[in-house]
Amino acid sequence: MSKRRRLRICTVGDGDLTFSLALCRALGEEQIDRLTATVLPESEELLVATYATAADSLQQLREGPWRDRVDVRFGVDATTNFPSSGPYDVVMFNHPHLGNALLADSEKEHAKRHHSLLAHYLHSASQCLPAEGGGGAIHLCLCGSQPTTWDVAGAAERNGLEIFHQCGTAGPVGEWLSLVLRQTDADPDPLLMQPTQSGWPAPRRYRNGKLGSKHFLGRYGYRHRRTGGDAYSGNDNDMTVDGSVNILLRRKQGMSASMPLPQIIEGLDRSHYCCRICDRAFETEALLESHLQSPASPDAHSTHRDDETGKEFSSAYGLETFKCQRRRQREEEGKTGGDITGATIDATACFTSGEKEKKARVGSYDEAQDSANTQHVGVLAQSSVSSEFDGKRLRWYCRQAKEFTAFVKSKKHCEDLIKAGRVHVNEKAVNESSRVVRSGDQIAIVADLGSSKELVNSEGEATYPRPETGVKIIRMIGSDGSLIAMKPSKMRTNGAFSEDTLDSQVSAMRNGKRYSSMTKLETSCEGVCYVVPVLGSDPHEKRDISILYRYSALVFGHVPQNWSSGVYVSMPSNGCRRWKNSSRSQYCAQDADGAKADAEEEIYVPRVSTSPSTGGEQLFVRCISRTIGGNSETLTLTSLIVESDAKDGKLCSAISFVLRKLGHGVVNDRFCKREGAELPRIVRNRLKKKTFIGCYGLQIRGDAEVESIEVPVAVPDRLKTAYWDALLTGRSSCEK
Repeated sequence: MSKRRRLRICTVGDGDLTFSLALCRALGEEQIDRLTATVLPESEELLVATYATAADSLQQLREGPWRDRVDVRFGVDATTNFPSSGPYDVVMFNHPHLGNALLADSEKEHAKRHHSLLAHYLHSASQCLPAEGGGGAIHLCLCGSQPTTWDVAGAAERNGLEIFHQCGTAGPVGEWLSLVLRQTDADPDPLLMQPTQSGWPAPRRYRNGKLGSKHFLGRYGYRHRRTGGDAYSGNDNDMTVDGSVNILLRRKQGMSASMPLPQIIEGLDRSHYCCRICDRAFETEALLESHLQSPASPDAHSTHRDDETGKEFSSAYGLETFKCQRRRQREEEGKTGGDITGATIDATACFTSGEKEKKARVGSYDEAQDSANTQHVGVLAQSSVSSEFDGKRLRWYCRQAKEFTAFVKSKKHCEDLIKAGRVHVNEKAVNESSRVVRSGDQIAIVADLGSSKELVNSEGEATYPRPETGVKIIRMIGSDGSLIAMKPSKMRTNGAFSEDTLDSQVSAMRNGKRYSSMTKLETSCEGVCYVVPVLGSDPHEKRDISILYRYSALVFGHVPQNWSSGVYVSMPSNGCRRWKNSSRSQYCAQDADGAKADAEEEIYVPRVSTSPSTGGEQLFVRCISRTIGGNSETLTLTSLIVESDAKDGKLCSAISFVLRKLGHGVVNDRFCKREGAELPRIVRNRLKKKTFIGCYGLQIRGDAEVESIEVPVAVPDRLKTAYWDALLTGRSSCEK
């Protein structure tokens, strides 16, 4: 007999109902006993007026194969009036948010307001769980530093709850929903995810991480929406949910299912009234009673209008942010003589205007002659999209069209041109590189209006002033001209296809003599490289050497004490791409015979030892220092030295992957955003987007031309724990 039990689910504040619909699709009607979907708008008409897509979600919930198991409730406040059709196995709330009305004035009050929201939600949701001993869980999905700044743990403690599981949002929901069932069933059958169907996935930006985090249910149609719905007038950057995390809470052992009502508490100095649920104090009993009736209401959807542009915003904070952006843009445009009054700019006209003023100053302006040539001035290249390229992305077309070959140097350069508004489609500037072009569209690349240094030479190619690249030759070694060079981050190491690679830069610095790096550092990694002159067709021919690479890294947490003397850690043998780490096949639906797919990739488990082993490649990891922590805030970081002679030095990704597996991810690793969000704010403000791993030492051995030499390089302060300790304790005067 199957042990699988159907789930009783309640979703709270589901906006356009896509989360509830995605749950139905992912679990299927066979694994759902009852799903109650609740929304704040008081009627179906108000819901559809707020979220236009809600009409389609409602129709599919009511007509799908799960229709007899779904109930949609309107006008449900997550803090007060929960539906009475419980109990539920799990109550779920994704990204609760009241708006930013108080954020501009006081971040502290903004956090208190949302703490009240979480506390009262947990109190109300706990009333819908099964009686004592019956299991059940309350779910919250928050992002960034919200779990800390909104004090989820404190809200749970006051309501007799505890956090028993946290995980990211990219994994199958069946993984953590199974934990809910295990509270009452020690060995339940796994929850199986149904295969997706055509038309189910949400638009790409809700699935590809553009909003900060990927959600597993995006492939089943879930869309993260703002509280204001269609009235929201911000951009995608204001909707980001970086570092999203699912939090599961349950009753503490021995807690009763019925929680006591809030009580009035008398203060020692003067009478005041306190809400026991969220710990907020009020001066009068009437204010407390008003708070209990509506503990946390979202911002009213009043519009705030910008008089200059006519744009409307749902909050004063949004309007103020827009004005600040315009002020900064106006300052930039003031330096270059640009125009910011419209969303699209006629670059040719602006360029012509500048030329008129320049010619007028020297007395050579001829209006008739200039009028005849206006349409050509400022346009560096132009192309018409043919039928064979219909439907292609703008960034792809700009790199493939033969007319643009001399002007678009690389993918990065192409993206920069588009973001700068220098690519025009049908005489209008665009800034979306993913725009689809159609047959007959006129694409043009225009001159940089803010730079008089950009010219077109006699061959029709654009010439640009050479920027400071950051490449430094540290020392010359050997009689053949070999050298050690420092490569900055964001620069490719090998290749002569571009002027912006390390090979090309060193060759240019050595008067055109061709050089090639023996060290293969990743583009994102800063470090020292062993660069040799190219003597034949193969730059590495007849060079029998081995190079020991010494990386420095700053990682989260305090590593074990035995790392201070050094440990050896095994490296993965089949690559370290994140999507190759494990298989999700066990969560896929079974076939007709009930047989599960058994093709699983080998899961890498790092082996740590105090002595080297003979099988496979290894990293030697040694702890240099650990943070002590500030007076009022705890900071746990560790500085490491990692040595290896593997992969020609292309070790940055491999080291980051291994350290993540050991529970000590590299600071600013894009897969460790949750750990970064928990750092003190003063530290987060200094981190920015800098890399915290790099190669700062080489040991070259065995070259016939070069003796065995050691090449140490100064490690940046940001990789030293002493810098961050000094920052917290106020003893530091060093720069970032």
